[in-house]
Amino acid sequence: MQALGRVVDGKYRLLHVLGRGGMGTVWLAEHLGLRSQVAIKFIHEEAADDWRNHERIAREARASAALRGPHVVQVLDHGCSEGLPYIVMEYLSGESLATRLVREVQLRPDVVDRVISHVARAMTRAHAAGLVHRDLKPGNVFLVDDDEGFVAKVLDFGLVKTLPGRDQGDTALTEQGAVIGTVHYMSPEQIEGSPTGPQVDLWAMAMVTFECLFGFRPFPGTRPAELIRAICSRPIVRPSTLAVVPQGFDEWFARATRRNPTERFPTAKDLADALTDVLVWAGDEPFHLTPAGQELRPQAPVVIDAFSSSFEPHLRSAERFPSTIPAALNGQRDLGHVALITNISRSGALLWTRRECAVGEGLQITIHFDDEHAGVTTEARVVRAAARPRVEPHLWTYEVAVRFRSPLIGVEGQLERLRVAAQALQPFDE
Repeated sequence: MQALGRVVDGKYRLLHVLGRGGMGTVWLAEHLGLRSQVAIKFIHEEAADDWRNHERIAREARASAALRGPHVVQVLDHGCSEGLPYIVMEYLSGESLATRLVREVQLRPDVVDRVISHVARAMTRAHAAGLVHRDLKPGNVFLVDDDEGFVAKVLDFGLVKTLPGRDQGDTALTEQGAVIGTVHYMSPEQIEGSPTGPQVDLWAMAMVTFECLFGFRPFPGTRPAELIRAICSRPIVRPSTLAVVPQGFDEWFARATRRNPTERFPTAKDLADALTDVLVWAGDEPFHLTPAGQELRPQAPVVIDAFSSSFEPHLRSAERFPSTIPAALNGQRDLGHVALITNISRSGALLWTRRECAVGEGLQITIHFDDEHAGVTTEARVVRAAARPRVEPHLWTYEVAVRFRSPLIGVEGQLERLRVAAQALQPFDE
């Protein structure tokens, strides 16, 4: 069982959870020797009983390490602690492509072109090494903050397949099960359980491209059976019926989504280069949707999500509840640096303060749950800020919503105490 402050193998001190997924938990940790931050992924205890999961995480470590480059997450170490295999990775500052899509829904063509170009470089390196990712999706592409905007990195090689003739041990493992991947981004041959190669990654890149440009996926449906029928047999949409697209985009998408993999682009680089040639004429704004496209575009959810670390969960309304908690901002306690938290969850908070804050501004917040509690300090980013209506003179001039850089860990008792005390009150509405 992993816990806050625990030292793993004498090298890494666990700081807090970055997020949880279906197979594992990712922690932010400190490398004790280098005094640097890393991310450590442990598989869940219930999954540790299956020897194949031990091999999968070791294979992921080997695959990522073999693909060392600017567009693949860097793996630093792997091992096993108290029966739980783990992998140590570089800690990335930025947000996943999935998080960006939640916030913006549609991305500008130049942004999409940059993302796909970087993913193509990662896949070119992987395919040359005889590796197929098999689970490319927005959640496995991370946008790292950079002087030029961002660098896209491919994450999670846990479902990687080794092509025949390279490492037969890995091949035997990956053949377990008929369908492996995330259905929305899977190619027909992947769904059907046919032999797969690099072309499944190119199909997934086309799905990601479409979702980024249009704000929704090309195949309708939410139930697996419905999606499978659409992907494998139903007519593939013509993009120009859903938006005003640049000349050549219909042809690009049609070739990228041929159901016969031999008819698609031959390589990831070819796919990305052809996309660049098309999007250069797309203009500076997101695609303008036609009425048919508008019907398919989902309503943009209202979330506190100006930034996130990889794997970070969204703030769920069911986790929020009213409270009144004093807090200090940026390590100071003067009148211009205090706040009253009026609603809090593990992932974010709403506070009142005299300090004028700007959207996107970073804050260090020390939360004082009670007189006996020394205070929990966390990093946050302002995602909404507004002056409070002056119905009457008051101390708290501004209402500010913040998103914690990482969910609060180790304060469940304080949060539950506040929840019980506020049972009669209604949660605030975002």
